[in-house]
Amino acid sequence: MNTTFSIYKTHLHVTYSGKRSFLEFSDLIDKIYEQCRKNQLQNILIDVSRATGDWDDFDRYKIGKKVSQLFESPYKIAAIEKLEKINKFAENTAVNRGANLLVVSDCNEALKWLLK
Repeated sequence: MNTTFSIYKTHLHVTYSGKRSFLEFSDLIDKIYEQCRKNQLQNILIDVSRATGDWDDFDRYKIGKKVSQLFESPYKIAAIEKLEKINKFAENTAVNRGANLLVVSDCNEALKWLLK
C-alpha cells in the first residue's frame, strides 16, 4: 500500500494506491481519523482511483460500516474511485448508518460537494 496525506486549510487529502486490501484500508481509515483529530479537520478527500484489484461486496460493507462508526457528523468524506469500480455499496452502508460520504469518479465533483 502506498498512501500520502496532504493537509489543507479546508480538508485532508489522502491518496491510496497499490493492491486493494481490506485490512490495510481498515488501518488507513484509523490513520485518517487520527490525522483529522490531530489537525482539527472535518472534510476528507480520499482518492483510491489508482488502487489495483477489486473490493468484494463484504469488504465494501465492512468499509462502509467502519466509516460510519468513526466519521459521524460533522465529518464529511468524498471518495474518488474509477467509474467502473463504483457500485455505491460502501457509500450506502455508511450513509444509512449516519456518515456523510459520497463516492464519485470526478475530482472536481468530489471537491465541490465536499466544500459546500
